[in-house]
Amino acid sequence: MPTGNMLKPWPFLAGYLCLAGGAFALWLPMLGLLPLPVLPCAFVARRMALARQDAVAAEHAQWQLRTFWLLFMLLVGLMGLFAAVGIVFSEAAVLDLVEGIGDAYSANQIDMGVVLERFWAIGEIRYFTWAGLFWLTLAQVWPLKRILQGIWALFAGCVPTGPGFGVKCLALAVALAVQGGILAFILAT
Repeated sequence: MPTGNMLKPWPFLAGYLCLAGGAFALWLPMLGLLPLPVLPCAFVARRMALARQDAVAAEHAQWQLRTFWLLFMLLVGLMGLFAAVGIVFSEAAVLDLVEGIGDAYSANQIDMGVVLERFWAIGEIRYFTWAGLFWLTLAQVWPLKRILQGIWALFAGCVPTGPGFGVKCLALAVALAVQGGILAFILAT
């Protein structure tokens, strides 16, 4: 753990764990609200770190803020994808199918694997399904990679962008393995 002038690392670790909850929110929707406390806490931590002239802590707080906004923008992207389906397709049958899938997922009646199967079965929106799969990959892997990279940097006592290329690749590989493993498990059951 970092020592010296840096603010205590435990609040940063808690922030990274809350953000990780957001990275798994598609698998377990109740985790979707877990990143919300990170926003005000990271603002406060950044201001405290800047007041203490602690560049490492300030960078971790900034990294958490950017990861929070990344999660938020990926959510906005998903809503935009659904809006695009509604704008492009005026066929009531297709829209009813899409709405039914979204309602069932929101009510926790179906999991992400079933959502993917049902979207794939609607041939009229196949291109949107491909875009959704791309979005799903981004939403699952990119934030988790950033979170893992931040945690490793926190334990190393450096800024989140400080770890070498090998650590960044390892964070990406672990994020892919974790999210891919969960997806494989869900699709297998």
